[in-house]
Amino acid sequence: MKVTKFMNEIPMPSAEWSKCFGLTSPPVMAARPLGGSELAAVLLEETDALSQRLISIPNENSYLVMLYFADVEHRDVLVHGKPTEYRTYPQGSICLVDLENGAKIEVRGSLNALAFRIPRSFLKEFGPHTGLGAVGLKTCRGAGDIIIHHLGEAMVSMLDLLSSERKLLLEHVFQALVAHLVHHYSDARDNGSSAFLRLTIH
Repeated sequence: MKVTKFMNEIPMPSAEWSKCFGLTSPPVMAARPLGGSELAAVLLEETDALSQRLISIPNENSYLVMLYFADVEHRDVLVHGKPTEYRTYPQGSICLVDLENGAKIEVRGSLNALAFRIPRSFLKEFGPHTGLGAVGLKTCRGAGDIIIHHLGEAMVSMLDLLSSERKLLLEHVFQALVAHLVHHYSDARDNGSSAFLRLTIH
């Protein structure tokens, strides 16, 4: 008998989502740049070089972008529970994963990263501002991306700001992040759509 796996259409609150990473009260930054869907970024810091942890994120209608501020070793745990081989992801690289089927990642050693949550509903809201319409994002693992690295560093620097000061800045940085993702990792580029991005948000 086939078992149907239902996807969470409405993502869990960002504070709850941050608990999926197995760290105690990691800093969370969230914003609704266009007033609808909420985007989030979670700062992940584990200094124990001997640690080993399982990150388990349930299936939902979102994408996960991991930005690594330092080299890290991790591997995927497949649906049937079998892990893949460990792989080293270098400083400044990203992983972009569709959470349609959830994600299980086993991290070995220290971790210094920023996890972004990009709901599909936000990509739909954002589409009219890009000239590409509603698009999906392609899976990407271990790609160097200096733009996302700089945006991530800018976000981390905002943690010291008051929430009222941080709100507007976060909204702009999240918009810049999504514009970059849509421009460089959109599946629309595989469908013959123009790669030119006409961002019209003010």
